[in-house]
Amino acid sequence: MRAKTFDADTASTFCAIMEDAANDPRDHVRQATCWALREFGKSNSESHERACLIALDLIESEDPARAWVGRCAYRELEILIKIPERRRLISRHSKTARKYVDPTESEPE
Repeated sequence: MRAKTFDADTASTFCAIMEDAANDPRDHVRQATCWALREFGKSNSESHERACLIALDLIESEDPARAWVGRCAYRELEILIKIPERRRLISRHSKTARKYVDPTESEPE
């Protein structure tokens, strides 16, 4: 996940693995899937968009485990912002991001 760039095949492979692992009955696998989805979404704007779509699909799933993974990942993905001096997206609540975010601006809903 720390690669600077992902080609389309690698990204598709990661996405397929994460969607499959969200079904796993083991708690640690589901938690790792959530972490992987969040990290994938922080890579760049394109990956962020794709990770958000995957998370929303998981949330809409009938399976409670898949829905949990989606909600867990989406909570962090929805607050990520792009900072000009950073390659990756970061949380709007981080100390670095506070320099760039208008304090009067409301949270995205």
